[in-house]
Amino acid sequence: MYMLLVQELDFLYYPTVRNLIETMSGKQNLNRFANLLKTEVSNRLGTNDSKVSTETNTADGRSITYFHVGLKVLMKYSTKAEDAYSLPGYLLQLENKNIDFAVIAIENPRALHSTESTTNDNCPLFSIPDIIMKTRNWSRLVVGEFPTVKYESHEEDEIQCYIKARKRQLEYADYLGLSAMIVSFSHRTLAPLAHVLNHFFLGTSVLKSEFRRSCEADVAMVPRFCLFTLGTIASGQGPGFTCRLALIVVSEIQAVHIGNASVGHCHRREWFSRVDGRWLGDSHSQYGTRHRRVGCILSLKTKNDAGARLLGRCFSDGGLCVFRLVGCKIGIWCRLPLAWDRIDETADDAWHLFHQLRTACGNDQRLEVALEIGADLCENMKILDRWIGEPIGCLIITGEVFQTMPGSDSPTVSEMHRRLFSLLFTRTSRAVLEFDSKQLDTIPINDFSFCIRNLYKNQRVLPMEQNCSVMRSYRDYLQLPLQPLFEDLSAATYEVFETDSVKYVKYEMAIKEAISDKISGNEVPFFNVIVCGAGRGPLVTAVLKALEHFAIPAFQLTAVEKNINAVSTLDHLNQTKWNRKVHIVHSDVRKFKPPMKADIIVSEMLGSFGDNELSPECLYEAMKFLKPDGVCIPQFYQSYLSPVHAPKLHYNAAQYRKQVEYNDALECGYVVYPTTAFVIDNPQPLFPFTHKVGNNARPKQKNLYKVLKFRSEIDCELSGFLGYFYCILYKEHALSILPSNHTPNMRSWFSMFFPLLTPVMVKAGDEIEIHFWRNTGHGKVWYEWWLAKPAALPLQNPNGRSWSFSFLRIPVNVALFSSLIYLHEVNSFNKCSILKMRFHKLKQALELYRMRQQSFKWIGSKYCFQNFKIQPLSTSSQSQEKKSIAVTFLTSQGDQFKAYGKIGDTLLDLVFNENVPLDGFGVCEGACSCSTCHVILKREQYECLPSPCEDELDMLDLAYGLADTSRLACQIVLTEQLDGMEVLVPGVPDATQLH
Repeated sequence: MYMLLVQELDFLYYPTVRNLIETMSGKQNLNRFANLLKTEVSNRLGTNDSKVSTETNTADGRSITYFHVGLKVLMKYSTKAEDAYSLPGYLLQLENKNIDFAVIAIENPRALHSTESTTNDNCPLFSIPDIIMKTRNWSRLVVGEFPTVKYESHEEDEIQCYIKARKRQLEYADYLGLSAMIVSFSHRTLAPLAHVLNHFFLGTSVLKSEFRRSCEADVAMVPRFCLFTLGTIASGQGPGFTCRLALIVVSEIQAVHIGNASVGHCHRREWFSRVDGRWLGDSHSQYGTRHRRVGCILSLKTKNDAGARLLGRCFSDGGLCVFRLVGCKIGIWCRLPLAWDRIDETADDAWHLFHQLRTACGNDQRLEVALEIGADLCENMKILDRWIGEPIGCLIITGEVFQTMPGSDSPTVSEMHRRLFSLLFTRTSRAVLEFDSKQLDTIPINDFSFCIRNLYKNQRVLPMEQNCSVMRSYRDYLQLPLQPLFEDLSAATYEVFETDSVKYVKYEMAIKEAISDKISGNEVPFFNVIVCGAGRGPLVTAVLKALEHFAIPAFQLTAVEKNINAVSTLDHLNQTKWNRKVHIVHSDVRKFKPPMKADIIVSEMLGSFGDNELSPECLYEAMKFLKPDGVCIPQFYQSYLSPVHAPKLHYNAAQYRKQVEYNDALECGYVVYPTTAFVIDNPQPLFPFTHKVGNNARPKQKNLYKVLKFRSEIDCELSGFLGYFYCILYKEHALSILPSNHTPNMRSWFSMFFPLLTPVMVKAGDEIEIHFWRNTGHGKVWYEWWLAKPAALPLQNPNGRSWSFSFLRIPVNVALFSSLIYLHEVNSFNKCSILKMRFHKLKQALELYRMRQQSFKWIGSKYCFQNFKIQPLSTSSQSQEKKSIAVTFLTSQGDQFKAYGKIGDTLLDLVFNENVPLDGFGVCEGACSCSTCHVILKREQYECLPSPCEDELDMLDLAYGLADTSRLACQIVLTEQLDGMEVLVPGVPDATQLH
């Protein structure tokens, strides 16, 4: 755990010294000044020991007296001031304490101030940058804290001064290499802060001026700065320099002076120098060629400006100096109180203030919250939980939180605070301890640190992370869902599933109870169990254990798996572990035809949304070989949705959007383990699926639709929806990933995240209305969702344009395959330059074509290609009746053709027998392929036809202009119900025009 300590860690910076000096009038008041300075150091740094020295230097013919104050970074428990003379020494002290995290309160280290004269500005600069640069390889995490902006210019308003100051501070912190900055802000300064952060996050904070390699500008006063030497100063030589350049102040921003340091004189550990105007490429350069990266701070010296305007980085390469600014890479932690009565009351509350800033910065993930926790806590737990949806950089714990119990000196916290820390420490491991110095007089700092560390160790572990710390690496990481019907799962994926023992224990218990019910009071001479989608065998093992538990004398256990790699593993287990008790079949479940019907069917095809891995489509087919009294495990499952406030998830999805070529990543669902998410309202059920005897037929309604309505209790931002599922394996045995009843220690499934195209602000009491579809057709399944309230957004993923789940085993380019078979027949590949450019996809599609030549079974039309097997597949046999059926064909060009066919003929027979002029509009030999004898029917006519077979659906998936009532003309048998039907034929260009 990282501990961040702020109290008493501060710098005695220039303005304080200057104010003290101005009260003096010459050396006669030196003693008085020393006493005042001692008091100031004691008050600010908590020590009675200070180091004051004087030194006289001559510059520009004038005698000037400098007062140098040793840099003190002391804690209350420091014993020797010399040990903490510099920041490196201070950090060494932290090694022996319970402090793992240091905060540097960065004041702008400027030496110039607003006076009329520039010659009298020779005041000492305590060079914080050099001290920090000296120690930038430390093992402790270091962050900075923005000081209060001091407005010293009379020519600019405070907002402009604020913007300039924050720019300087951000660039300075980035220059120093700090990992994060803590910033406090109010409703009034929100807009200028957002303006500054946007420029830094986007990397557009660049200097507009063109920098010349040489310049003639005069060098202004060069302040003194601190250099820690690497060795002793040899006789006649300058000091050995560390790997950084000290501050260089110039008079004009166009004149960038990077030069070698002239030898001055050393006073204790401070090395004073000035710039002589020579460039790094100069022959007298002492360290320009030995350091690959040096830094500088530039100051625009004007009449009324008192600070460094811009900071940057200089890169020395072969004597050439290139000046540039880079995008800010440090994190910004916005300090906001949990109790709102501490800051500007003009805003609604702290969360609204942060929400406005985060929105203005495009939800950039470098912007986080430093949540200040005091004695007062909000009574509404929803408001506290809402912060869980925000990125928390650290917790700032003030001294008011701690209390001591009677009879004990050890600090503790209230029960309410304990529960709060238990919740927040699951989202961040950084804590800031901030105290009043009086508290440290009575209780050592180590005791406070020990108290917080104990709270962190005793935090509430998230359910998914019980006894599995590796789950932390999956936090808020978006993954595309698996498509097991479309592609074979990898061995690593199987291994992850198999480590979840809880799931298989649940399955084993459900199987045992199902067997128990089967054999209760009955003698079962033979038991038949089929495992659909056996994977690498964990379900098979569970079934064998259940059968052995009841000592079933005779049984047949069949494992059906389509993944050839998994089948090899099953064969090996069958030989070595299962004693050849299992019959292994390499087949798709939808094509499998067992020799006898099963007593129990077991499957684990569930996805994170229940049905997203096409479990219904597979199990509806498998139910056909279940006995009338058979049992399917699972018996029931249902998807759920809940609205969620999760800016981080939405930002990650939007970033992923840039990495895809053909689809919109905000129209996809993602599997995610959400930890930075606030659930706005309880999940509601969506689509149910039942697999029981009596429900084993494929449902007539393929497309599912439902409207869900939620309500928000507090103001929040709707980022999208989280999806879950609840599954009943058998009777009381269930699996669930719902937050309210998540199966303990089960880690096989994460939630599903459905992002919105843009986040929507939701007010307290607003209704959230989401319309959700699950559509099936043309060889694929896809989801569509539309937010109607509180703000209407465009429909997402219409017709599965960005994201769908395919039945096809081999991905094929749709537009390409629509021309493939015909071009193959006429040997036109060499003439088609378009197809030559995509030869690798042609090979893939041809392989699919050859594979299907051996398996397609059509109703039978003499006009289909001869290399397809002509075997009746439809449940309705061709009738010999001669009654005529009227059919009207409507083309996409507005033409109508009416023709008459005989009952029992196919629609394609009618087209050829009656010479309907549809060349180029779907007829096999007039267009491209068998898939383009595709027609679109009216809904009532479509419902009259038998359901399409899988082969037809696969071919329709390759056709042009699909609709939800599309069919192949060669598969439509004319009946009396179709008399007078109207058929729309989608237009397809003639294939002969492609070559």
